[in-house]
Amino acid sequence: MALYGVAAEEMGRALPENGACQAQFADFLLELGKEAAAEQRYRAAVRFARREEHPSRGPFWQGYKYFSRRQQFEPALEVMLAAIERFPEDAAMHRSAAGLYEKLGISYRAVEEYRRSLLLDPGNRSARQALQRLSGGEE
Repeated sequence: MALYGVAAEEMGRALPENGACQAQFADFLLELGKEAAAEQRYRAAVRFARREEHPSRGPFWQGYKYFSRRQQFEPALEVMLAAIERFPEDAAMHRSAAGLYEKLGISYRAVEEYRRSLLLDPGNRSARQALQRLSGGEE
């Protein structure tokens, strides 16, 4: 559509209420420098993905990365918690949530998430090191 001169707003109206589509469109808007519109689409992508019967992990990761890169850790955490709701067995999502809790200064929750991550992926060295650091070497 972009090749044919269709405005971004028009493209957005043509998209289905699907997390993956909305996240890809958000990436496109970001490339165009339309940051506010991209942020709205990342939020929509997560909202739609939460409701999908078989969601992709992609919209969650894309939203998480968008907010994290802008050091907007609270919205990034909201995205990761929504992702964990849909994918509770994903160790990487628990590690990401732990890192966000750590950045927000909520150490006890960071410890909980690192522990969950290690239950799912016992060999993960970075989660183990973070947990030891936060627990004062007690783990």
